Amino acid sequence: MFNYISFHNYRDYYMKSQKVSSIFASKEESPLILVLIICHKSTNIQVYCKLKKQWQRYMNLDKRVKVFFMIRDNDITSDYIIFKNHIVIKGEESYTPGIYEKTIFSMKILLNLPEFSRIEYVIRTNISAFWIWDRLLKFVEDKPTENYCASGLIMDKFDILSPHGSNMIFSKDVALKFSNEYDLNEKNIYPDDIVLGYLCKKYNIKIQKYDWCVTSHIINNYEYVDFIKQIPDNIFTIRNNLLDPKLRDIYEGLKYKILTDHYYFSNLFD
Repeated sequence: MFNYISFHNYRDYYMKSQKVSSIFASKEESPLILVLIICHKSTNIQVYCKLKKQWQRYMNLDKRVKVFFMIRDNDITSDYIIFKNHIVIKGEESYTPGIYEKTIFSMKILLNLPEFSRIEYVIRTNISAFWIWDRLLKFVEDKPTENYCASGLIMDKFDILSPHGSNMIFSKDVALKFSNEYDLNEKNIYPDDIVLGYLCKKYNIKIQKYDWCVTSHIINNYEYVDFIKQIPDNIFTIRNNLLDPKLRDIYEGLKYKILTDHYYFSNLFD
């Protein structure tokens, strides 16, 4: 069970905590990128716990990036609660329309906080995707800050072009437009990424493609290290999932740890 604090104590937590330095100390230190992670409140899903532990090792290392796990919990008494790197939204966890609703609600709440006034981009990702902050920040340096959407994979389903659910990048203005579409009927019919693609079409936003990596079939550690050696320097996100659910609990968290260790704490090839 998370130790939630109320939304109204959110600023006080950061300003008074002795363990976490304030990310709002100055304009120069306030975040430029908001990252929203699809997460689940259950602590019984072993692979999610392992992946979350790795995220928590690196998610706060760059003050220009602010990361939140999006969770639904019907037991909270308010509409939402913000605590550390969590935004907890009242309601039951579900795939459809739950993931879409968590995404839209989180955009609405967080982007209207004064602490995030300098945000330029919003990323919607999932817990098995890995991100390299310095490369991401370099990538967005010359990208539009208006009417922009990008993804490592542009999907074409149900006659709708849509960004991939693990690596969507939106300019802030696009995310704010989408944040007003909570009650969209399509959310009850299609998966969240398809619905977000529908909104791109509605608002005449062309989805841009960028380079990414997928490691869905590698489980051997030595093969994985060899794979990492071949990742180009322009890659800033890696899809780390395994397609076989029987293997996820065993290998997916370990693979993510290798990525975290290599890119943030010790170069494996030195």
